[in-house]
Amino acid sequence: MSLRFVFLDRDGVLNRSPVKRYVATPEELELLPGTREGLSLLSAHGYGIVIVTNQQGVALGQLSSEALAAVHDELRRQVSGAATFLDILVCPHSEFEGCPCRKPRPGMLLEAARRHAIPLARTFFVGDNPTDVAAGHAAGTRTIYVGESGALAEQAPDFLAEDLIAAARIILREDGLSVGTTTSACP
Repeated sequence: MSLRFVFLDRDGVLNRSPVKRYVATPEELELLPGTREGLSLLSAHGYGIVIVTNQQGVALGQLSSEALAAVHDELRRQVSGAATFLDILVCPHSEFEGCPCRKPRPGMLLEAARRHAIPLARTFFVGDNPTDVAAGHAAGTRTIYVGESGALAEQAPDFLAEDLIAAARIILREDGLSVGTTTSACP
């Protein structure tokens, strides 16, 4: 069982964000450079990885729940050998529905914490959108924003990173771990 955890947004952190639409098929899922390496670094140090993603394309009828599940199966396939996800939580609602799980609300993070006994104050949330930072703060996690800081508006993440590899290094440093060492399950 993991003692350390990290929440990751999907689009813009793990895979390229689609332009004006949603990743609707497995063939459209394109990992960002360094995704496998960043995930591998976190996995090698014993982090439980939870994906939390808003996918309003389901509510808007632009992809089905089955298509979204196929995209997530493809994501798991593409990162196989580098990482295994503890969970993938999805908010399929539109931004107009007021759903408590849709980021910037913390519902998905709180649900993951409940399911997996995740200590939120010791957990990081890595995202590429101000709503990710807001959700992380609302849930009590430490936040890492991946991207240009000018897009943050009023949100103030705890850390800024260029990509998932840089975020993983920040997480390891802040948790007192070295990039060159791994943790062991044995005492």
